[in-house]
Amino acid sequence: GEVIERPESIIKELIENSIDANASKIEIIIEKGGIDSIIVKDNGVGIQKDEIAIAFKRHTSSKISSIEDLDNINTLGFRGEALSSISTVSHVSISTSTDGIESFNADIIEGNISKISLGARKRGTTIRINNIFNSIPARKKFLKSPNTEQNRISKLLKNFFLSYPMIEFSYTCDNKVIYALKASSIDERIEIVFGQKYKGKLIDIDSSKGEYQVKGVLANLDIIKKNPGDQFLFINNRSIKSKMIQGTILRSFSSLIQRGE
Repeated sequence: GEVIERPESIIKELIENSIDANASKIEIIIEKGGIDSIIVKDNGVGIQKDEIAIAFKRHTSSKISSIEDLDNINTLGFRGEALSSISTVSHVSISTSTDGIESFNADIIEGNISKISLGARKRGTTIRINNIFNSIPARKKFLKSPNTEQNRISKLLKNFFLSYPMIEFSYTCDNKVIYALKASSIDERIEIVFGQKYKGKLIDIDSSKGEYQVKGVLANLDIIKKNPGDQFLFINNRSIKSKMIQGTILRSFSSLIQRGE
């Protein structure tokens, strides 16, 4: 199944579910680097009452309904393993509504779901995670300090911030708001996340060939660094790492920049 290594893994899976649920607003709240608790809220389509228990079973997904769907996957997830894996290593609470009128709550502890009760919330889903790896102490001891885990989460979230600028994100750690991002253009999102030094210094890229399209943003030569830490690559909005693509970008500038920049 999906391997849940640390709080970062949980947040990645929950945000991808929110995006697949057509959420336009996603809120992430963590305590102690996600080790103590994680909350992910969205305003997506929600989950029907009779599908809540099913959603936490292995290999169950609402994202594909036929074998043919596997040839045309447009969602970030489809295997139906993430929620099941998360619920086996933590205590999960879910509150969800599909219409903003009737909502339902449930707790899932070590894979076992409680009785589903009535709740009160707007349309969307809230998932709260507690007691991560309490039943697997050998895995819990490999977690780093809260600051290290928070840094990993912050780095992960920047990928989502950049690949989905049309989504409103809120990120809070230990009651401190780290980011409160409104829906925006990619240029505006970059300026907010990385600073005003990028304002007026971004070059839009948009090129296509056959079925392939390349879109993005490059900084101009006023912004040059010694490391590629602020280079983000995506395929179909999925974050990737590719030395080949990074090398191609660098070679395009080789006559304009000094060695090592």
